[in-house]
Amino acid sequence: MNDQTKLTGHLELQHESSGLRHYLDGQPVHAGSLIEVFTESTGWTPARYEWSFLESRPATAWISDEEIVDLDPDMPVRWPRPAIE
Repeated sequence: MNDQTKLTGHLELQHESSGLRHYLDGQPVHAGSLIEVFTESTGWTPARYEWSFLESRPATAWISDEEIVDLDPDMPVRWPRPAIE
C-alpha cells in the first residue's frame, strides 16, 4: 500500500434492524452517497454508491453513466476529502 491509499477504508456489510447495510469508517453508506474509489489507473475518483441490498450482488460505484465499477470487499474507498483552499 502506498501513500495515496493510506487514509482509506473498505465497505463493511453489517446487519441492521431494517436489513443489510454497508458502512464506511463507522458511518452508514446510503444509496446515492458520494464516495471516492481508488484504482491503479485513475487514482482517487469520485463516484456514486449504489446497491441492490442483495448480499449476493456487489455494491457499485458509478463514476459516470458509462463507467460503473463493482466494489469488491478489498477495494480502497473513502469519504470525499474537503477541498483545500
